[in-house]
Amino acid sequence: LKESFPWVYFIENEENVGFAKANNQAINIAAGKYTLLLNPDTILREDTLKTMYDHMEANPNTAAAGCKLLNPDGSFAPESRREVPTPSVALWKTLGLTSLFPKSKRFGRYYQSWKDEDEGGKVPVLSGAFMFMRTDILQEMGGFDERFFMYGEDIDLCYRIGSAGYDIDYVPETSIIHYKGESTKKDKLDHHIIFNKSNYLFFRKHFSLGYSLLFRMVIVTGIIFRAVASYAKVVMSKTAGPVTDLAILNIFIITLFLLRFEIPLSEVFDRYQLGFPAINVIASLAYLGFVSYYNLYSGHTKSIINTIKSVLWTFGVVALVMFFVPQIAFSRLIVGAGMLFGAPLMGLIRYLQIRSRNPLLDQPHSRLQKRNVLIVGNHENTKELIHRIRAKVEWDYEIIGIASDHTTAEDEIENVPIIGKVTDIPKLIETHQVNQLFFVVPAISYEAILTTLSRIRNPEIHSHIVSDKVDYVIGKTTVDYLEDLPLVDVEVPYRNSWNRFMKRIVDLGVSAVMLLILFITTLPGRLYHAGKTEKLSFSLGQDEQNIPISLYPPHEKHRFKNLYQLLKKVFTGKITIIGAPLGPDWYTSLVYQPGITGLRQLNERQVYQEKERLSYELYYLRNYSIWLDLEIMFKAIFLGKFPVIYQKKTGKSPVTDAAEAAQP
Repeated sequence: LKESFPWVYFIENEENVGFAKANNQAINIAAGKYTLLLNPDTILREDTLKTMYDHMEANPNTAAAGCKLLNPDGSFAPESRREVPTPSVALWKTLGLTSLFPKSKRFGRYYQSWKDEDEGGKVPVLSGAFMFMRTDILQEMGGFDERFFMYGEDIDLCYRIGSAGYDIDYVPETSIIHYKGESTKKDKLDHHIIFNKSNYLFFRKHFSLGYSLLFRMVIVTGIIFRAVASYAKVVMSKTAGPVTDLAILNIFIITLFLLRFEIPLSEVFDRYQLGFPAINVIASLAYLGFVSYYNLYSGHTKSIINTIKSVLWTFGVVALVMFFVPQIAFSRLIVGAGMLFGAPLMGLIRYLQIRSRNPLLDQPHSRLQKRNVLIVGNHENTKELIHRIRAKVEWDYEIIGIASDHTTAEDEIENVPIIGKVTDIPKLIETHQVNQLFFVVPAISYEAILTTLSRIRNPEIHSHIVSDKVDYVIGKTTVDYLEDLPLVDVEVPYRNSWNRFMKRIVDLGVSAVMLLILFITTLPGRLYHAGKTEKLSFSLGQDEQNIPISLYPPHEKHRFKNLYQLLKKVFTGKITIIGAPLGPDWYTSLVYQPGITGLRQLNERQVYQEKERLSYELYYLRNYSIWLDLEIMFKAIFLGKFPVIYQKKTGKSPVTDAAEAAQP
């Protein structure tokens, strides 16, 4: 910052002195006519400062003014204007009546929620996230009361300004995005203590003298109760996932016990001997340990694969404990059944939980379908952004199209079509099931960004603002960098002997089971089409040897019979389930075993340059694990891309066919 803005005076603190005291350091030396108090987690429109300046100039008795605050999803933030939290106003808020009756002038006073969000005028309290103030009055008030470490200091300042006879205005003609609270950890007990301590400090400072000791005790009790209730709510929301999983896991273990020993329900408690409950405890503790290791319940990592891994490791621990402590030996059959059936069962439950919660949920490690991206803004940076998004394999994005108001002779950029204007975005989101918006600055103004988000107002839509240098992306809680992969380690995990051994074991197990199923289900069709196969020769990447495979034409029509033919090659070790592209025109410069499907094959329709295709293969090799194979296989089956078969009709891959068919 100092290098980029040498004319700015920076005040550096070595420790966190609190919001009020830190702001006062600048307020005390401010020399301008107006002072803007602004949170760092905000984005302003281009006209915001001028609109506020013009309003203050036109209203000389106004000491402070605030604009409309928007949440990251574009919805109106009710804290844009508030009432002074007198005991009665705070009581209705604490009892939840403010939320139940927002249009009531009595119960909705806390946020003045009976008013339209575009209704300007005099208000008692503004949000400290954005306060445009006259410097002389701000200094006359002595700035913030430094007894407020965080929270409540903006209410206190506005109350003192209003008591001094000055006006406070709400100006909805301009707006800003406020990511509110991203700088604080609301799941921490400290947050709730500080917040409610500030509430009590405000009450004691301005209202306690007018009430009896008994009433003040009631108020204090209410504040303490609210703090405890708020924290308890957070704790319950954070523990709901683990508690549910543990309940399912333990019910599953007990069910296996009942089935294994054929015990009537009436005798369960008598027969469930002392050693058996210990297994439930060990399994529960082990599961909690593994889900903590995999961060299974943190924000964006509700992974299906990690859930399966946790269950497998859990029963592995149970088996290990039983081996060393025979006194609590359960049943080897039950432990084996737990691994065989418990892991996929918990994976299925996790999948259903994710889908039922929100089919467009931003879960990069759990989504079976790609997250659909709409790029907003046609600029010289747009082309570079497309390349960098495609190179970010771990994001798993599919670029649906571009929305732009700028006319161009071309109807697409880097094979991404221009599908509408900025005003069409709400309709485009619905039509194409878009859940990611990338706003390209400066192709689109901040005013247009805020206007667009205010029209969408959908918490399922995640918006990102791309810097003008296309080197980072600002999201709701993160900044993602878009640099290219500079190098790949020589020792990639794919070459690891243990990984290759495990890959072969999975290939054998999966192919054996699927061959048995397909042998029975495809037998009539194979007998009917006997002798109608065509022998194709598939290359092993850059290796000289070829693999002859007999397939039934046309390949898509006989998908399952051809899958049977391919799985026979998997079982014999000629090819693998997840691997390099398989076919004469699926060229790859990397040497690794070809497979029925793979990470590149799943994404072939979204990438057009060899560099982009290569990035998927490099990602697979350098991040390889048996779990990644299982995840790709699960996704390929779900998306109907299992197998991806060479098309002999045109002599090209199905992707090449589709790309050429789309050309005019």
